[in-house]
Amino acid sequence: MKDHWQRYKSLASDLRKRAKWEHVEEPRQKRFLEMAEFVETQPKFYVPDMYYAGGKESQEVGTRNDNLIRLPYPKVVVLMDEILRSANFSEAQHADHRAKDLKRYIWEDDYAKRTMEAQDKFSHRPTVVLAEQFEGNDDIEVMIGSWNALTKEWNPFAAKALLTPDEVGYKIGLASNDFSTNLHLIRVQAMMKDQSAATAWGVVRDQFKGVTLSLTFLHMLLSLENVEIKKRGAPKLSVVGSRNQKKKHKARKSFDYHVLSINGETWDSPYEDVGGGHGGVRSHLRRGHIRRLSDGKTTWVRAAFIKGSKEGFVNKDYDVLGGNYANQETQL
Repeated sequence: MKDHWQRYKSLASDLRKRAKWEHVEEPRQKRFLEMAEFVETQPKFYVPDMYYAGGKESQEVGTRNDNLIRLPYPKVVVLMDEILRSANFSEAQHADHRAKDLKRYIWEDDYAKRTMEAQDKFSHRPTVVLAEQFEGNDDIEVMIGSWNALTKEWNPFAAKALLTPDEVGYKIGLASNDFSTNLHLIRVQAMMKDQSAATAWGVVRDQFKGVTLSLTFLHMLLSLENVEIKKRGAPKLSVVGSRNQKKKHKARKSFDYHVLSINGETWDSPYEDVGGGHGGVRSHLRRGHIRRLSDGKTTWVRAAFIKGSKEGFVNKDYDVLGGNYANQETQL
């Protein structure tokens, strides 16, 4: 069983710390405090990255009125371990990927390179979405953040975006009348070698697009038959002070969260696809996947042992807890 409450706690702590930085403008300070309180008080969910298991189902979310994202609560915090597609890159592909990014941004030192090299050591990256959906409205307002493998802290975005359903999926629009969002865009624009507003907007849009996929995956899993929401409690915090102070503190902060269980399988850890590749694959355990039935309903196909064409067995174990990663791959 994976315990994720520490990561919600560290996220709230990092947000409050950033709100005190002197070089951060007042609108962004207020945004970080807003995000911290959101994390501390709203219902929290953990979902795995279903990129490889969702297939066509994930691409169709938002394209029809009967397949729109409906949050389980008006406000939710969704934590996901994003699968880094670059985890399967060759050394040459990694070098090319780094070179393109380094050409894209202005850096005073080798920070960008060191950041990419730190992230290359892991197959997943924790991301978080703070989402709000008003009653009777299909749109979803979102704020996001991601884990920085180099600095070992959360990197929150001071911008807000709106997800709007469209016939080709969800469109992403930024809150142009929001001071904090505009300041975030200005900061991104200043980092770009092509310092145009359109380029900065495109970068921020792509960042929101990747992270907010967790809402799609939460929607997909909640739509399955035989799904159960399970609550995971965080250790009780000891508070020094009067009874009223303790009550106020308890009502304000809670790092309890929810995970989903489908057909008895609890999704509290990253999804990992170990198939694919060239020249055959080793025998492996494949986690379940989503299948649409003839009546339109979706169901979960359980994990199975897949016999490969190569010798050996691939066993992957991922442990992500409180921001400390351990990634082990063993060939038996």
